[in-house]
Amino acid sequence: MIKTLHRFRGTLASTGLARDPWPDTSTNAVVDHPTVPELKTPVIRPETWFPLVRAAWAYINDFGPDILRALDYWRRLQTEARPLSTADADTRFTAWVADPGNEVPVHQLTGKSTVNWQLLTFLIGFESRKMAFFTKQNRAGLARRATAERLVAEGRIRTSLIDGLREVTRPDDSRGPWHGTLQPRELAVECLALRNACYVFVAALSMMRDGENGAELHLMQHSAGSK
Repeated sequence: MIKTLHRFRGTLASTGLARDPWPDTSTNAVVDHPTVPELKTPVIRPETWFPLVRAAWAYINDFGPDILRALDYWRRLQTEARPLSTADADTRFTAWVADPGNEVPVHQLTGKSTVNWQLLTFLIGFESRKMAFFTKQNRAGLARRATAERLVAEGRIRTSLIDGLREVTRPDDSRGPWHGTLQPRELAVECLALRNACYVFVAALSMMRDGENGAELHLMQHSAGSK
């Protein structure tokens, strides 16, 4: 108020104050109230921040192409799957088994390969959740399961939706694919991780505020076909 009385001295009836008690000093400085408040979020230490940014870039640059390729393939399998009669499904399954290039999708659990039955039906070309094509409740279903398990025993298996995953150097210095079992359930987790990596990377390099990052990521997703 005192500084304002000096500032408007020429227009006040009482002429205001002829002298500013704090010349060349801002009001905020006079009352010890900085314009920019102190940050309430602790600063991330460099030894944490730099590895985080490098990991985010690895997901975007190294793993991202595989994740998006697998996502495209999984969506295509779901779109192309058709409801079939049991007889038509049997015919398609027989033809699928006869092709040596086809491989049974398996989960790797405690050193044992377990067939991913739902994914197998999509690879064959039909959707069988209502049909129970590989059911254990009847002889036909058990026979189909035995056929698939025979292929597993012969080594005709796949652990991921797609082949040719990018190879990386693992912590034990061995080389191999960056992911061991990139199937639908794992793919959902990796899509979320990729989205988080994009957010971290945009925030790190742009220094934008949280709300601005959200708008930027929305534009990125739109331009990439909402992948």
